[in-house]
Amino acid sequence: NLRDVRIYDTIEDADGKERRVLNAKETTLAAQKQQAIREAFKDWIWKDPERRQTLVRQYNEEMNATRPREYDGSHITFGGMNPAITLRDHQLGAIAHILYGGNTLLAHEVGA
Repeated sequence: NLRDVRIYDTIEDADGKERRVLNAKETTLAAQKQQAIREAFKDWIWKDPERRQTLVRQYNEEMNATRPREYDGSHITFGGMNPAITLRDHQLGAIAHILYGGNTLLAHEVGA
């Protein structure tokens, strides 16, 4: 369930009340075992090519269904623009995104 493992000991204090105390040594051992199980599972799950293909297909069908829209500005012409300047594909795509996207933030690094 991907939760951290914690091992507690129950001790009785001087008043006779029971309380739980974290057992650091056992918790560390349990966490190491949990990591070993994760690694063994990861190795096992991808070992069989047929199982891998089935799981990838199932994941893509059920979880990977949202794809961001891509904008292609290759059809846009710029009247009055200096003919010596040629825009790159990603620049044309950004312009198309501005024109057709409705709301756009171009948060590229300087020089992009």
